[in-house]
Amino acid sequence: MNIDYILLIHKLAYDNLENGISYQAVIDKLKSKGLDINNQSLIASIDRTFNQVFVDSNRANVGFSKDYTGNYFMLTDAYFRYLEYVELVESRKNAESAKRQARHAIYITLFALVVSIVIGILQLVA
Repeated sequence: MNIDYILLIHKLAYDNLENGISYQAVIDKLKSKGLDINNQSLIASIDRTFNQVFVDSNRANVGFSKDYTGNYFMLTDAYFRYLEYVELVESRKNAESAKRQARHAIYITLFALVVSIVIGILQLVA
């Protein structure tokens, strides 16, 4: 089973922090991303994820309720989990960039060392 829907649900919640988002809008977005919403085990898993991410607008019920038709809002815990994920992704990108820059610095240093050796030898010979 593809677990990208978990990240997508968190992203939808984060993108709709102020106004919230309805359960049906989340399902529609998952459908548009190509998830098979007719799969019962997937629906159960989506509902579990939804329950860990959202609270209703009254802040009374955590998670999905078939009786509630309003917008849901992101739970604080889910908000911080998503921010940690975003920071992790950024850190990995920055680490790759730092590795590339370090390699370039090593190559430049080696080139400078070779040039200084060659110039030193040329001065000794001359």
